[in-house]
Amino acid sequence: MRKYATLTGCVVTLAGALLAGLPLRAQNSVTADTTRVTVTVTSRDQGVPAASLRKEDVIVRVDNSRRPVVDWAGAAEGGVGMDLAILVDDSLDTRLGGQFKDLHEFLRALPPTTRVGVAYSSHGSARFRQELSADHELAAKALRLPSGATNDVSAIYLALADMLKNWPAGTNRRAVLLISDGIDLFRGVSDSEPGQNIDLQAAIDLAQRNGITVFTLFASGAAPYRNNFYLVGNGQSGLLRLAAETGGEAYFQGSQTPIAFRPFLQKAAQRFDRQYVLTFRAHTGEKTGFARLQVTTEVPRVQIAAPARVYVPPNQ
Repeated sequence: MRKYATLTGCVVTLAGALLAGLPLRAQNSVTADTTRVTVTVTSRDQGVPAASLRKEDVIVRVDNSRRPVVDWAGAAEGGVGMDLAILVDDSLDTRLGGQFKDLHEFLRALPPTTRVGVAYSSHGSARFRQELSADHELAAKALRLPSGATNDVSAIYLALADMLKNWPAGTNRRAVLLISDGIDLFRGVSDSEPGQNIDLQAAIDLAQRNGITVFTLFASGAAPYRNNFYLVGNGQSGLLRLAAETGGEAYFQGSQTPIAFRPFLQKAAQRFDRQYVLTFRAHTGEKTGFARLQVTTEVPRVQIAAPARVYVPPNQ
């Protein structure tokens, strides 16, 4: 298992086994022999736009075996729709309300091809206040202050897994914006470390299997113990791992709620515009289940952020 160091005091932007027994309503498989994932194309030179890539420019490897690319559709060029769920940790400090103006502007500025839903975590489950809808104003109105309960142990990754396993079927790109401190004490303090948290691993498994990209935005929890340096480090490292392994991005500003969400939400919106839906033949003839995924290009100064693993279905 990959290890993640504790990260605090800086701005961080970065792009397991199958969770048995849980229903999976929507997988990233297109047909019996092809698999679809969402990736993001960026430039290694800060401020320089990423080049438009052709299908022939993309290199896919599954467990180090090169696989044929079937289709490559850009979100901006092809108008590929998107389903975006905002999941707010209900154990956050109520001062999160100071960020609502930025969140409202972000939601209202999303393209009309994006459906948005708003949910809150509660005792390991995700409860929608607004289901996925193309009416972004409904999503903006669905935002409310978190409960700020000081005795809530959050179970945020169980709540995220609850959302992911019940994701509706469809052809749109899929993404979650998780707003949380990442501190999950449901199974105890030692299991809050990102390499030990089985619920975090389960959420990553579900996101990778269902082709869902997770973006994380750190905000402070309400309980006084959530200011503990060790717990904050575990929380931020967990959010970082979740985003990195699903092809998303994690946003922090020190160890407290950022002064403004706006710059981070702008970065997320830019990445949405630079996403591509990649379809390829995943089978190597050797295994089914999770396999390591690498998506690269030889085009200079361009890089591709992709999930760390892909689920390879049985060959039929």
